[in-house]
This record gives sequence, C-alpha cells and structure tokens, in this order.
Amino acid sequence: GERRIERIKMGAGPGAGRPGLGIVMAPNPAAAGVRIAAVTPDSPEVREVLKKAFTYLETSTETWLGGKCLIGLAFLKDGKDESHPKVKEAVDACLAATRGEAKAIGADIYSTGIAVIFLCTCNPSKYYPEIIKLRDSLELRQKPHGGWGYADKPTGDTSMTQYGVLAYWEMTSAGIPTSLES
Repeated sequence: GERRIERIKMGAGPGAGRPGLGIVMAPNPAAAGVRIAAVTPDSPEVREVLKKAFTYLETSTETWLGGKCLIGLAFLKDGKDESHPKVKEAVDACLAATRGEAKAIGADIYSTGIAVIFLCTCNPSKYYPEIIKLRDSLELRQKPHGGWGYADKPTGDTSMTQYGVLAYWEMTSAGIPTSLES
C-alpha cells in the first residue's frame, strides 16, 4: 500500500506550530492496522512530567551563571517572562557578570554561551549591551583556529565550541552583529 507521512503540529500554547514527537512501536509501522501515537509538549503526560521538572527547578539553588541561565531559559521556553523569579535571577546574574569590561568576564565558555542564548531569548533589545559584552568576551577567548577550548591549551574543545557557535547563532537570529573574523 501507499505510505503516508504526516507532520503533527502542536496546538495552542508555548510550542504552537512546532512539529510534535511521534513514537512508533511496531515491527512494521507501515503495516495495515498499525496505530501511531504521538505526544507533544502540550500532551497531558508531557505536561505532567514538565510540572514535576519545573517544581524541582523552582526550589533549586544554582550558583553557576550557566546553570541560572539554563533554568531561566527553561521557564522562558515554557511561556514565563521576566517577572518569574528564576528568570529574574538569571537576568540579575547576567547583569552582575557584565558589569565590568568584556575581558574581565570570568565565566567559563559554557556559562558565557548559555548567558548569550538566555538573554537573546529573553529580550535581545533590552539586554543588547550585556549581550555585546558577552560576545566580546567570547571573541577574546576564541582560539586562532576558530574554536574555543581550555585557556592553558592551544587546542579547541568540541563541547565548548558548540556553546560558542550556538551563542553566535542566537545573536545572528536576534539581529545582533557578530564579527566575520570570529
């Protein structure tokens, strides 16, 4: 028979319009009579898991800039805004980290990259100066070969480089200038 693949689009809510996750559990998913079930971020079972995760995150204490930004980002992606305490905590941590010059930012590459992603998601216009300082900090620590890595080694590190690249992608998507040299 004819195979037909359909994309399942999520309904209302924070993830509206994104494809859903479909899970097929059958030896031959194309066989007649096979029922395919899909879940989305708005599915009751997913919302139940997310509720537990957000309950945990509400009470977590994180000291690392990247950790605070990752928690804040999770709440932003779930539809919360800057008035949410964990989002505010992440914003405050970013503001504190960017008070001085870009060269004085002591956060590791992971934290710097996540902070850029968080601020670009939160409000890139409002936090433009902080994003620029974080960007400049990344550029100052970028290796001559283009990647990022440990300060005491000339080589790059794949995981650090991915955070740098994701930060640049978010800045570009938000209309924040990045250097072609970087």
